[in-house]
Amino acid sequence: DFDFAQVMDRVQNVIQQIEPHDSAERYTRLGVECLQGEAKITSPYTVEINGQTLTTRSIIIAAGARPFVPPIPGLDEFPYLTSDNLWQLHTLPKRLIVLGGGPIGCELTQAFARLGSQVTQVEMLPRIMAREDEDAAALV
Repeated sequence: DFDFAQVMDRVQNVIQQIEPHDSAERYTRLGVECLQGEAKITSPYTVEINGQTLTTRSIIIAAGARPFVPPIPGLDEFPYLTSDNLWQLHTLPKRLIVLGGGPIGCELTQAFARLGSQVTQVEMLPRIMAREDEDAAALV
């Protein structure tokens, strides 16, 4: 048996330890120029961002993706969870529906099923892990 609240506290502690080492502020202190904005890579060495054209030997794309919340009518009337905020739970959900069959959706489905939740995963595409190799996705 385990204490779900302790598990989630541990996750929060790990996130807090990692966060300062994975930030634009840290990279700036290390001498990396971090720019935010909509960018377009125009050649292997050129990027257009915020009206500027930059030339460099190395380009790092750190998109900072956010969870996609599907436009389901009425969804905004309920306190739904995302991969950003579900780590703040202190009680294991008995049942959970995971919308999405990409890597994060599959990870969350597996994690909460292993913790004891009854999980249903919903994917719009014909199969989960649609961007991955079919043989690899079949293993999931």
